[in-house]
Amino acid sequence: EDTAHLSITDICRVCRSEGTPEKPLYHPCVCTGSIKFIHQECLVQWLKHSRKEYCELCKHRFAFTPSKYVLLGFFLEFLLFLS
Repeated sequence: EDTAHLSITDICRVCRSEGTPEKPLYHPCVCTGSIKFIHQECLVQWLKHSRKEYCELCKHRFAFTPSKYVLLGFFLEFLLFLS
């Protein structure tokens, strides 16, 4: 079987979904290969739960600015939590 023609699609290392125009994939650290990419929303969730500021795999400190849509989503979640 000829596998040379198979295309490898980049996917998020957390949710395993492809990037879309609405949810693009980013590479906020120096990891490579299949663990290189992550959605911004997935990274923000992981950062909230892990309470770490660096990649556990490559030890690179994450440096990014969350988009206004991600921040709005967390703000709305917070408001729902308060009600």
